[in-house]
Formats: sequence, structure tokens, C-alpha cells
Amino acid sequence: MTTINAGQLRNIVLETVGELAKKEKLTTGRILAKVGEKIGLPFVRQHAEQLLTYLYELFRTGHLSWGLNYENPDPLWCHLTEKGRKALEVFSRDPANQAGYLNHVQKLKPVKPVALSYLREALSTYNSDCFKATAVMVGVATECIVLELRDTLSKRMKDLGKSPSKHL
Repeated sequence: MTTINAGQLRNIVLETVGELAKKEKLTTGRILAKVGEKIGLPFVRQHAEQLLTYLYELFRTGHLSWGLNYENPDPLWCHLTEKGRKALEVFSRDPANQAGYLNHVQKLKPVKPVALSYLREALSTYNSDCFKATAVMVGVATECIVLELRDTLSKRMKDLGKSPSKHL
């Protein structure tokens, strides 16, 4: 079995929930079994614990909710919430899919390590429902990118023999 990191496991769980929700009623057991097929059984304990933890996170963050319907409210069953459906519509760039979101951002333009570290932190706080902290982290990441742009612009102006504004 290949080694799998937490980010990869999160992606596999989200993809699996999306695939299963399109064609059948969701149960936690079916989600776990399908993910197990994808990553290869037997689970090592670490993967099993990560999988259960991440599945719980989908419930905690409101992407999944217990029960199939009013007649079947048991935790055996689950369903995608409106938030979960919206996240899966833009799966490759939704903040709930941290690795996908970072890949999307990096495809737009590679982000320097400092700004990227703030974006990672922002995604963690976002997925913990700490939205003010997320806003601060996104703001700091943006500031890093703006300062990089300022430095690049200033250097380019100097290369062209122009003097950048003192306020730049």
C-alpha cells in the first residue's frame, strides 16, 4: 500500500462522497468502504483514524448531516447539505478541499512560500469555522503578494532607468 497524506485522504473522501451522492443514498459505512477500495485495504491504523476524523470533519463543518430523511434520521444514514453540494460543485477550488484550492491558486500564478504559508493557515481556520482569523490570514497573504508586486515593479522601473515613487 502506498503512503497517503492527510490532504490526499481529504480529497479522496470528498471525491467519494460526491460520486456516491450522485448515484445512491449515503451511509457512513458505504463512504468508508468506497474510500477503502480507492486507497487500498487493509488500512493501516493511522489511515483509518485519519479517515474517520476527516469524515467527522465533514459533519462538523456542515458539509454532511446525519439522516437520510425524516423517516430515517439515524446516524447510519447521512446526506449532503446545501453547503456540501455547493462545495462539490467547485470541488477543485473550494476551500474545504485545501489541496485543490492551493493547486488552483498556484496555477493562476506561483505564490511565494511566505504568502503560501498564510494561505494554508487561512484554509485551516476557514475549515474550523474561524472566519475572522481566516480574513486576517488572507489579508496577510494578500499583503505579502502586494509587497512582492511592489518590489518587482520598483526593480523593473529601475532597470528601465526610471525612478520609482518614494510612496511606492
